[in-house]
Amino acid sequence: MNSKIRQRSSLLALVIALISVNAKGQIHDLVQTDGIVHPLHKANIGRIIFMNGNIPLDQLKETDFLTSFALKPASDLNIRVFLANSIYSENLHHGAGLHKSTTTTYRVPLTSTKGEDWWAIYLWNRFMQNGGEKELTEGTHQLSIELRPYLKLTELKVGELIASGELTLTVKKPRATPAEIAIQQIKPNSGWPVSTEQYHKKKIEALNKSIAEYAFKEINSIVVIKNGKLLIEEYCNGANRETMYDTRSVGKSFTSTLMGMAIRDGFIKNDTQTLKEFYPLSTFQHNAKAKENTRIKDLLTMISAFNGSDAISESPGNEENMYPTDNWVKFALDLPLTIVITAKACKRTYGHPQVDKMMQDYILPAVLQ
Repeated sequence: MNSKIRQRSSLLALVIALISVNAKGQIHDLVQTDGIVHPLHKANIGRIIFMNGNIPLDQLKETDFLTSFALKPASDLNIRVFLANSIYSENLHHGAGLHKSTTTTYRVPLTSTKGEDWWAIYLWNRFMQNGGEKELTEGTHQLSIELRPYLKLTELKVGELIASGELTLTVKKPRATPAEIAIQQIKPNSGWPVSTEQYHKKKIEALNKSIAEYAFKEINSIVVIKNGKLLIEEYCNGANRETMYDTRSVGKSFTSTLMGMAIRDGFIKNDTQTLKEFYPLSTFQHNAKAKENTRIKDLLTMISAFNGSDAISESPGNEENMYPTDNWVKFALDLPLTIVITAKACKRTYGHPQVDKMMQDYILPAVLQ
């Protein structure tokens, strides 16, 4: 079945989500751009080209430009945009990672198997969830992406075409094999006693089939512990018992639960205890009364005033600054404070929730130790 995908409003937002002021009649550039230097850029101005994976511009060749692509549940479909000029204004989040006031060519992934955290991937997913997946039935489709400037005032005003590209997509839905559907035997040495309780095996087989056929997406493992014993242990999509995961905010649920248990059992007095009761804060950088008086409750509810945001690359508490350090607890406690909102009623200062996520993930577990 052939189908033309030209949902301009969806795909425009999916690719770039910009506000451009590159208006007609403009004489001078508002900013100094990166220019058009690479020969491949000069030869393809106004094009959006498709690539299989991330190919840096200095390694990219015209033979890498895709005209067709097999879209699978796990794939690495990338685009590179070649602009004649930069785009001066944007409404992308600060964490989008591009500098469009100067950039004249850039690469973004639409799909990725590399764990990349890009706005374009989320926009592609939103497109798929809002009609794209239903439209992309098994068969061949023509994907067309257009990049246009727009202004969202009382009504949407769309400008002239900046760049465009087309790609033939071949979609073949995965079919679960008997081995993928079958319930996996629990292997020894898990550290848990194995349960002999009965459960509805047909439902687990149906679940395995849905995961293998990507009806349930990006699920790599299912483990069920019942009454202190290991009842079900299933792995899929290449994962196994040793696979490591970036759990991120999942840790907050465990931290708050453990803190409640610690208070219940008397190890922690209450959630109004402050950081100065657990850490010699005078030995850390940027010590202040407000930091000393930060309560456990402030960290649990993500309203402390530590200066950090993963959405702003220049923020001192950005997670990219933390990863190379040897001691993440020290990194967090060394951060300065910032006042975002002052709540006069309780005379407390509140900070950015991104850094409070980090503080809850690392400071509170250290308190519990």
